[in-house]
Amino acid sequence: CVGAVERGEQLTGSAVAEIGGNKVESVLTDGKMDGDKVSFTETLKFQDNELRITYSGTLSGNELNMVREVGDVAKEEVVAKRVSAAAAPAAPAPAPSS
Repeated sequence: CVGAVERGEQLTGSAVAEIGGNKVESVLTDGKMDGDKVSFTETLKFQDNELRITYSGTLSGNELNMVREVGDVAKEEVVAKRVSAAAAPAAPAPAPSS
């Protein structure tokens, strides 16, 4: 889950992921928007190591097509889709009390 705010050409935000059953939050840095071009960096800790993940891509309508590079280890193409509040899944109902 990524939340981002655009201010002119600057992009800031945060990301939340689940890694190995643990919730991991990270701040997005070096964010830029230039027309439909988007780029940012996510730095997170994994097994006591700091991972620098860079994203670069193109925004088209409600889709952001990006290349995600995890240091020198991996490179993959990803697509992020905007979901309106009405279409987002509802929070799970609380467990019934006994």
